[in-house]
Amino acid sequence: MGKLEYCPNCGHKIEPDNDFCPNCGFDIKKFIEENKEESAEEKSVESSPEPTPDNQATEPRPAQQTDSQPDQSSNQPPKKHNKALWWIVGIIIVLLGGYLLGNWYYGKNRQVQSLQDEVTSGKTGEMKLALVDENGNTLSTKKIGALKRLYIKDSSAIQKVRNQINSNDEDNSFSVQESGKMLGIFKKYKVRVRNQELSIDTNIDNPTFTVDDKSVAARVDGDEYKLSDLTPGVYDITVKSRNKSDQDKSKQVTIHIGDDDNEVTMNVEKIKQTTTKDNDDEDNDREDDNDSDDLDTNDSDDTEDSNDNDESSSSDSLVGDYTGDPDLSLYSDGSYQLGDKSGTYQVVNRNGNHIQIKYNQSGGGSVTESYSFDGTELYSSKYDESWYKWN
Repeated sequence: MGKLEYCPNCGHKIEPDNDFCPNCGFDIKKFIEENKEESAEEKSVESSPEPTPDNQATEPRPAQQTDSQPDQSSNQPPKKHNKALWWIVGIIIVLLGGYLLGNWYYGKNRQVQSLQDEVTSGKTGEMKLALVDENGNTLSTKKIGALKRLYIKDSSAIQKVRNQINSNDEDNSFSVQESGKMLGIFKKYKVRVRNQELSIDTNIDNPTFTVDDKSVAARVDGDEYKLSDLTPGVYDITVKSRNKSDQDKSKQVTIHIGDDDNEVTMNVEKIKQTTTKDNDDEDNDREDDNDSDDLDTNDSDDTEDSNDNDESSSSDSLVGDYTGDPDLSLYSDGSYQLGDKSGTYQVVNRNGNHIQIKYNQSGGGSVTESYSFDGTELYSSKYDESWYKWN
């Protein structure tokens, strides 16, 4: 205890060096010493490590527990916050990794490589998925067929197409262009095929034109006619005259890769006019033929032999390997291979360019298909598909 300023007994002001109160004589020194001993005992009790039973009973434990509970609850929100933060970081990492992986997988370089393979595969289905015309529409089956014929005719055409796709020059016959989105995020690409012109020089007035048996319009340019809606490939072009005395002219024409203007001369030949004498001679020949027919008793047998020869010759002309979707092979022993199917085949009807083939499948079953056949191409209007003979 410090020095007293007033007497504890009477309250009179005292000096620091007074041992007794000058007013009432109270023993100040003794009072101070007694109070020092009491203070020391209280301090020793408070610092004791083992509380007495009385202290234990009076400890405000509920209060301590209550005080500790807010501390525990105050720590929980940060833990939940940290867990949510880690979830967010994990999701961001997954999304970023997925985007980077998708950007690589669907990247332009990777797509261009796939497009090169599809366009030059020679398979109609794959080529249709990869090729578009100048308007962004899927390239027609006819034009794809013409391009496949070009691959067969010109062995360097495939590499030229691949080079043009890889160079990605918009002035090329084949170039890569954006065509929508993949998964709604990544750019999708296809190969655009540019139209090229075919110039036809003919000696008839006001002709009509067909390309692979399909009528097309031509633009007049001086003495020439221009067919502009053609893409690289091999086509059968026919020039027809409205004058029945003129003979139609057909020619197989190749539209080369990278040529801006392809030229071909197709002059229509005039049919020779027969004279009256020629007509009389023809009538006499017919009478002689009729007389000889009356004398020939084996006419029916000859006719049957002729039909057999026609059927045999038509079958022989069909024999070979055809590129298509799927590929077709017709063998001289009467067997066939169509994709993963095989068996035997038979020509059951032929009328001009129209031909019917009956396929007898291995394991049972048969089907008859109709085609237009020009010696190199089997075209099925039923499937809108062509098979081109290359061997």
